[in-house]
Amino acid sequence: MYTTNGLPSDELYMFDTLQPVNLSAKAAAEVRKIMQSKNIPADYGLRLGVRGGGGCGGVSPIIGFDKKKVSDLSYTIEGIPVYIDKKHTMYLIGKEVDFYEGAEWISMKAPMPGGLCSSINRQLIS
Repeated sequence: MYTTNGLPSDELYMFDTLQPVNLSAKAAAEVRKIMQSKNIPADYGLRLGVRGGGGCGGVSPIIGFDKKKVSDLSYTIEGIPVYIDKKHTMYLIGKEVDFYEGAEWISMKAPMPGGLCSSINRQLIS
């Protein structure tokens, strides 16, 4: 028996077993540190998503902390609750969240052919 939005269901949906985003060990450690040092409430998790998409600029990543919403898919990665709005999932498949020391940036990277990476950086906490 599976659950969909907390209700029992006999249907298994693709995103019930697929984890679209990976969280590096460095990023997980930094997220835990931020959650503790900034007193992020216990019922909050890491919010990953996108904004924009109406034009040639494409979408920009959203990385922050938030409560779980009804429209979210939720995952636990490295012991951290991760929330992604279902509508944003297709933009996040294959991305990795990483942290770079010194710059205090969290980065969402996408593997590209030939071993290259496309990355978009967002400051999580200033």
